[in-house]
Amino acid sequence: MLPLWIAMIFLSIVTLFVATEMPKSQALVTSVTSETVSNDFLMYRDGVMRFLRANPNFANGSILDANLTFLEGYTKRGNWRNYVDPTGMLYIYSPPANPPLNKNYLQDLYKRLDETRMLGIKDAATGNLFALREYNGTRNTGIVIPGVIPAGSIVLVGR
Repeated sequence: MLPLWIAMIFLSIVTLFVATEMPKSQALVTSVTSETVSNDFLMYRDGVMRFLRANPNFANGSILDANLTFLEGYTKRGNWRNYVDPTGMLYIYSPPANPPLNKNYLQDLYKRLDETRMLGIKDAATGNLFALREYNGTRNTGIVIPGVIPAGSIVLVGR
């Protein structure tokens, strides 16, 4: 009978440990993943900006990834794209993902960009940029996003 009690106590301790440590472990994995994804986004933007500095006469359209140069060690992992409109405004975007990107990714990117109003989601109804203010994507900025960028895309506007 004593070995059975010892086994039950041991199993209780293991269960308690797993129940308390697994959520912490999962939160760490999510945090690291969101940092990686937001780093990828920012590194892609940096590559596009390098191209535009080297080619100031580039006027309109998308820059092919083959024409972009990145910092050593960077490998494009996301579905990032770019578009430069005729006025020279730059849009870095990620089309809607299936399944949708984790909310932590958006929060991390929003914080890394100093909570800019120029980062948001293209609204399907208005075609406008809805800022990620407070991470909920409900603040209409009035910035019209070009039609070539699909609705639901995460968009960073600037130059």
